[in-house]
Amino acid sequence: MPGFLLILAALTAAPASPARAVALRVEHLATPLGTDAVPPRFSWQMADPRPGARQSAYEIFVASAPARLTPGRADLWASGVIRSDATLDVPYGGAALAPRHRYYWTVCLRDRAGAPAPCAPASWFETGLMGEGWRASWIAASRVMLDTIAHDPLDGDSAGVEGRPPLLRKELRLPARPIRARIYATALGSYRLSVNGRAVSGA
Repeated sequence: MPGFLLILAALTAAPASPARAVALRVEHLATPLGTDAVPPRFSWQMADPRPGARQSAYEIFVASAPARLTPGRADLWASGVIRSDATLDVPYGGAALAPRHRYYWTVCLRDRAGAPAPCAPASWFETGLMGEGWRASWIAASRVMLDTIAHDPLDGDSAGVEGRPPLLRKELRLPARPIRARIYATALGSYRLSVNGRAVSGA
């Protein structure tokens, strides 16, 4: 009676590299609002507890939504695997970016041995006007009105009327409650911006 020899081989997946990309930055800022850099530059740091650890390659994904930050789905840029230890000021190389948009990105590293590490959690950046130009009117007062107000820029927080900078206000009504809004503001000198009596932050 013929015999049969069965050899079972247990296949196990190689452990993921402990390397990680951390401190993701665009133009040296975390999640910047209103960047006008063309092209924007990406930076990150490599975290790896092993002695002599270093990055041997990276791959960057840029997309219109976090769910698209994967191979074959990144709709703005997939750099491909770049054999390099660069982690500072890597220029964007994808499709043209639109002004006043939020874009999401991540970077996936390979360690010294070439083993892939998990991609960094998605980060984002927002473009500014990017040469689009201002399409707005000044919130301003007449020259005569300003000339009649005694104000000292170095004493803008004084309690009295004298010494306070002028308060300029503009009323407008929105057709619906906004989910998210961005204000692009500028002034001749310093200014404080508020909406409905609340200070507007940069976050």
